[in-house]
Amino acid sequence: MEEVLNRVESCLENQTNRKFKWKVFAGFDGYVDLLVKPVRSGINDQKKYFETISEFGSYLKTKASKSCSIELQKITEKVGGNTIIFAEALAAFGISSKCVGAFGYPKLQEVFSNGNSNVEIVSITNPGHCTALEFQDGKVMLAENSDINELDYEVLINRIGEKKFSAYLEEADVLAFMNWSEMAGGTLIWKGILRNILPKVAEKKKKSVFIDISDCSRRSKEDIGEMLKLVREFSSYFDVIMSLNRNEMETICNTIPKELQESDFEKMGEVIRNYCGIQYLVVHLLDGAYAFSGGKQYYIPNKYVEKPLISTGGGDNFNAGLVYGIMMGMDIEQALAAANATSGFYVVNGKSPTPDELKEYISQWKKEVSSNDKTSRERA
Repeated sequence: MEEVLNRVESCLENQTNRKFKWKVFAGFDGYVDLLVKPVRSGINDQKKYFETISEFGSYLKTKASKSCSIELQKITEKVGGNTIIFAEALAAFGISSKCVGAFGYPKLQEVFSNGNSNVEIVSITNPGHCTALEFQDGKVMLAENSDINELDYEVLINRIGEKKFSAYLEEADVLAFMNWSEMAGGTLIWKGILRNILPKVAEKKKKSVFIDISDCSRRSKEDIGEMLKLVREFSSYFDVIMSLNRNEMETICNTIPKELQESDFEKMGEVIRNYCGIQYLVVHLLDGAYAFSGGKQYYIPNKYVEKPLISTGGGDNFNAGLVYGIMMGMDIEQALAAANATSGFYVVNGKSPTPDELKEYISQWKKEVSSNDKTSRERA
């Protein structure tokens, strides 16, 4: 592990204030996030909060058929959605992104107007609104999607124009398609891109496609099956990296043909990767992250974080760190370490790291790894 972190540190040398030529296209969601902590008991400065999702769920079960009232302690209100958080995290590394999504229409909403100058926003509808309940072991996101659900390929082209939209995709080095699960028109957007755009731009510039579908639990098997077919179509044009959490991975595995389904986690990862025909399937967990590729699997543990300051956006920062690492030429183990470190820094500090901050975080991580290894040897 220490050797992998050494290699990541080496890649990060001399990255301070560097402006990259690479460009990322990202779309198509957009939210205003209200981050809150559910109050278990107490008032004013005597408040105690629900620590875990299971604790919160158990409490709610006791209130069945009785009703209850729960106070929500506001943490902050901020830009939300996979697209913009992912792009802002890349921007902290010096990578430019063009974001097309739901950030206010016809006028950009104020919450999106003060972002990093490396992020160019093209808004085509109004954002959704999400109340994110923060816990030590994760989050529960309550989303209102009425405006986002209006967005499909026809709306996108009517408001941007096919020629201009095609140019956005043509100039990018990475195409990041985010949050398919929460967008009623997501399948239509992907189909429109595959039928009308990619045949024109695929041979003009080598690209990678990055996909994070988000929580697909409420989507039908038919919807998920159609989405996976489209992922295979993307992989016929470009190398595709798909990022999932365990819940999403298991949901997808239950959707593919029964003769291919696996209950073993490691076999499940390679089955999904093969089924989609993609370069990498990446699965991020609370304790670390896996990558599956070509019959091989890779695992990098997380740096332990006892009490995260914030969890909403941690997955998007993981994705940004992963893409950053791959664009920097890191191998997949290094890129996983960079992704874990980017997410770890974010949940501890509530902001995305710069290259120098990422390097310092990794340096501290190395010390912990070395100390733990020494302790293990002494006990042996």
